[in-house]
Amino acid sequence: MNKVFRQCLLALAVAPLASTALAGGAQGTSGKTQTLGAVSGDSSLVGTYHNPASGIYAAKHTSGTVRGELAYGVQLEYGDVQDLFDLVDELSGSLTDEPSGGDGGNGDNGGDNGSDLGSIGDIENPQLEELINRVADEASRIGAVLALVATEGYARGNLGAQLSVLINKNIAGGVLSFDYVASGTYGVVGVADEINFDADAALAALTDAYNLNITDEAQTFDITGGIFLTVDPATQRASVEFDNDSLLLTRGVRLQEFVLGYSRPAFESDAGTLSWGVAPKLIIAGLTDTAVRIGDITDSEKLFEDILDAEFKTDNGVGMNAGVFWDAGFYHLGASVQNLTETEFSFPNIDTSNYSNPEIIRRIEESRTRKLERQLRLEGGLGKNGWNLNAAYDTQSAKDLLGFEYQWASISGGYHSKSWWIPGFRLGYHKNMAGSKLSYMAAGISLFKFFNLDFSLTNSSVTIDGDELPRGADLSFGFNYQF
Repeated sequence: MNKVFRQCLLALAVAPLASTALAGGAQGTSGKTQTLGAVSGDSSLVGTYHNPASGIYAAKHTSGTVRGELAYGVQLEYGDVQDLFDLVDELSGSLTDEPSGGDGGNGDNGGDNGSDLGSIGDIENPQLEELINRVADEASRIGAVLALVATEGYARGNLGAQLSVLINKNIAGGVLSFDYVASGTYGVVGVADEINFDADAALAALTDAYNLNITDEAQTFDITGGIFLTVDPATQRASVEFDNDSLLLTRGVRLQEFVLGYSRPAFESDAGTLSWGVAPKLIIAGLTDTAVRIGDITDSEKLFEDILDAEFKTDNGVGMNAGVFWDAGFYHLGASVQNLTETEFSFPNIDTSNYSNPEIIRRIEESRTRKLERQLRLEGGLGKNGWNLNAAYDTQSAKDLLGFEYQWASISGGYHSKSWWIPGFRLGYHKNMAGSKLSYMAAGISLFKFFNLDFSLTNSSVTIDGDELPRGADLSFGFNYQF
């Protein structure tokens, strides 16, 4: 089994077992919405998590007093960086927070680390201008790799569960529903400290290199901009190190939502029924984070293990979802607002005393506070004789508590019947219009009347530890019940 995949599964395994994806993770929560997307108008669905106004519609398709669904799911997603963890480990050899020497030519222990720049020519007549050009090339390469790690260098894993209950009884003219949604989600993202290289200043700082003799020990020169050049007269070779605050930020969130939904008809006619719904929710969040400078990393894959040892800070909040739903029999339309109150949470403080770049410190401190961002979702669908076609669209992008951006567009369809063996199957396509821009193909099947199995996969891949893997994969299983 892939080594990185094992690390992610290890992180997921210790998340709360009764713990679905964060709002920005999968295109739907666990269960059949893994394939169908964030829709509420499929008559095979139970929960009203995506649109609390759909409770009236769900009750219309419920024969018992209580109807419910319990589902579990697991998700893994990588950024678009080939061999991400190997790339980070390679970078760490060129970046350091304690350069070897760096006192204008008085260092005596340089040359053990950093990027090899090759020969400097005759030590009594060193080719310093050519050497500076090589430093510039290496600075450009390292800078480009850091930018790539910062924009695409992420990995995240999620383990979740969802319990949905619909009470099919008239309560003050409406119906009640309950959803318990929980997750354990871990992610690592890169933050880049820009490399600023001034070739003229670097060349001026190297004037003492002309005085080196072949019998001298290796010398390290501070050539400005946090760049340190080591020259070894004995081998007549040079290497360069970058004192840089680029880092990997690893975060974990254990989120639990207790959602009580109420929906009621606002208008009824021969054309259809317009319902409204609200869903106040109690949110319990466990949060942890660690920041590790890339130059300090010896094995980036252990970051997922390190986050497990971190202390989780518990933060509570109250939120609200609201929506409207139009049911015209063979078609339906809906609109909902998720996280109406934009509940805010704070991660534990990260010690920034070892960082020197004010911009990096500011970004770390600003990212400490996150909120469940408000988002408007539109949905619609057609259904007849067991067949259905659904669509959902987030009208604007939002970020989850880990800082991942999402804006899902979904289209799905399926069939469900009263058959005991295979009562239903479904297909879906989901695209994140923001953030990762990933697309997922999804499929699901219902078996033996109660059991549901759903799976989705990205159409793009990435190489990790020499193995080609899909950038994203989700698996969900669960069952329905009714009495």
